[in-house]
Order: sequence, then C-alpha cells, then structure tokens
Amino acid sequence: MSPTFAPASERVLGPGEYLLGAAVLALTLGALAFAAVRLRRALVPAWSGSPALVVDVVLVLALALLLGELLGTFELFTRWGYLAGALVVAALPPWVAGEVARR
Repeated sequence: MSPTFAPASERVLGPGEYLLGAAVLALTLGALAFAAVRLRRALVPAWSGSPALVVDVVLVLALALLLGELLGTFELFTRWGYLAGALVVAALPPWVAGEVARR
C-alpha cells in the first residue's frame, strides 16, 4: 500500500498565510515572555543576569504548557484561542505581581 499525498496546491503555504502564522507566533511568544518577566520580577526581584534569564525561560515554557493544557481541557486549543489566552495571561501579571509583592 503506497501513501497518498494531498495535491501540491494544498501542501504549499502562501506568503500571506506564512506571515500571518509568523505574526501570531511572535505575538504569542511576546505575550508569554512579558508575563514571565513580570512574574519573575515579583518573585525574585534581586536576580539579574543569567539566573534571571533561566527563570524567565522556564516560566515561559511553564506558562505555554499550562495555557495549552487549560485550553485543551475546554476544547479551545486553536491558533486564535491560544493567542487570546496568551494575551490574557500577559494582562494578568501586574495584578499577580502586586499580590506576590505584598506577601
């Protein structure tokens, strides 16, 4: 049995689709990075340099994973759902950071 492939017209990504995907990816990662940096600054404000960067990267990965799991639980895991969720996560750190800083 030989594999079947979609026609070439369905396998090729056009320039508009590519740019849209790149913009969505940049916005999503930017929003998660913003949230991670704000959260890290609230949790460990004295850290800077390499240790702070490691914490930022770990927080971005953790936020991305948790967001994906949460959206998947409610069957909202789509390109636009993930972007909207990332923007909501980016809007939360000022409130969360204030709560953490008060403790």
